[in-house]
Amino acid sequence: MLSDRTVDARIASIAAGMEVLAERYAAHDETVGSATADKIRNLVTSLGVDVDDLAAFSETFEDTSDGTKEYFYSNSRNFVLHNERDNMPFDNVFRDYEAAITLFRRVLANEFVLDEERDRYTSLLNLSPTDQRFE
Repeated sequence: MLSDRTVDARIASIAAGMEVLAERYAAHDETVGSATADKIRNLVTSLGVDVDDLAAFSETFEDTSDGTKEYFYSNSRNFVLHNERDNMPFDNVFRDYEAAITLFRRVLANEFVLDEERDRYTSLLNLSPTDQRFE
């Protein structure tokens, strides 16, 4: 259990970072709902970030109650932040972490790299999640 805590802290940090950015974007749009999923969806959509591959990589997305693909990591986030111990395997949390950090990197890249300069940053923009535990 102790070895899991490093990934728990990391996914908590990524979730917090995403939520801070999402709050900022939602503050400028009165149509965005108050739910975290609504705010994350607005952030991802506003920045034009692709999440289809990340939701597919996630082990827990299909079990997400609201089905918000932009917030695919919500089950792992809730498991870690709210100590929801509903039999979440470590592998699921780890894969969600890998996908969530990729999402965060994509969001930051789209936030800070100008459209006309994006071709100069192809390695940054072509980020994909990988399960690096076995490499």
